[in-house]
Amino acid sequence: MTIARLISVTSMLALVSACGIGQQQLSDFGKTADQTVQVVGTASTVTANLITQNEVTRNACRYLQGGNYTLAAASQTKLSPLLSDQRAVVAALGAYADAIAGALDAEAQAELDAAGGALAASVGSVGQQLDASSKTGPIASAVFTAAVQIEKNRRVSAVKAEMVDVLDYLLRLRDLLAEDQARALAEMDQQIAAWERHTRCVLAANLNRANADEAFRAADAAKRALVANRKQAEQAVKAMDALVDAHFQIIDGDADFEEGLKTLNKFLADLQAIKDA
Repeated sequence: MTIARLISVTSMLALVSACGIGQQQLSDFGKTADQTVQVVGTASTVTANLITQNEVTRNACRYLQGGNYTLAAASQTKLSPLLSDQRAVVAALGAYADAIAGALDAEAQAELDAAGGALAASVGSVGQQLDASSKTGPIASAVFTAAVQIEKNRRVSAVKAEMVDVLDYLLRLRDLLAEDQARALAEMDQQIAAWERHTRCVLAANLNRANADEAFRAADAAKRALVANRKQAEQAVKAMDALVDAHFQIIDGDADFEEGLKTLNKFLADLQAIKDA
């Protein structure tokens, strides 16, 4: 049985009318939801960036060693269909969170109108961006569509009605992320290992140059950032759990957006503690 069957939109609208929900609540929730969404996309985002960086660093090593090198070389590695699909879904979730954040913002209305048109076009093309056998294509399309509807209607009732429909997709996405987590992290680890291999090569070739110390410090800082991102990527499923819980609290209770916001903020605080450990 779907969540939409469990929670009627009619009862939701009655709840909305009883709650004095303002733009600040929607804005705070949407922005915090977007931060949580970015955690979901950590593995795909970092891996995609490393694929590009690693090609540059590999050729830099060759250059410093006096070997053959290529400028603006095309990457020899491509992002897997799995992580490409995850990027598309994260883009949809980000658009959804942004739509919630700006739903009642009168100053941003013209900007949202323009974004809504672009978003509507994305709904039709998102399936083409994904692998033909993608399990996440329907999820991305549905979440994009919810974002479009929120931006068109600009009412709290519309936001909550879309949240009812989106919740079912969030639950499905959470299960898919859990199923694919090991593969996503393994792909990320491959690129981190390649990054370290090529970076060590550059450092070795740069050893006797004047900026050797600066190069080492930069590499050390970059590695620390990658370690933190790796820890963050491990929390992708928990990020989805927080998004799901926040949706339940907002649409299936007496509270307004504040309780959902507390859930997301607690997740982000716990995440920071994990990254700092």
